[in-house]
Amino acid sequence: MTVQILLGQAGIEINRADQLGFTPLMRAAQGNHPLVIAELLTHPGTALNLRNISGMSALSLAVERGHRGGATAVVGAGSQHPLEGQRRPHSLDNGAARAISAYRAVA
Repeated sequence: MTVQILLGQAGIEINRADQLGFTPLMRAAQGNHPLVIAELLTHPGTALNLRNISGMSALSLAVERGHRGGATAVVGAGSQHPLEGQRRPHSLDNGAARAISAYRAVA
């Protein structure tokens, strides 16, 4: 698998974000790629709770899209619930608010 080969490379930047702040884990969660998610989660440097420029984490993206398997994998790896760390829930953007509602529906 290509992901396994890339993860085996020395100096891999597993959390490198694109211009919109998406990490490989976020893109895999958003696109419902459970095998890629599983492989990324085997890398000890994979950061679970990073957020893109819209404030969405890998977990929020999986939940927003209804990808229960991906959301479960990310939570199982230790990701925070979408509400954790939020001081003022009313300040969340619409995407995060939808993700939280969806998470409550599948959790």
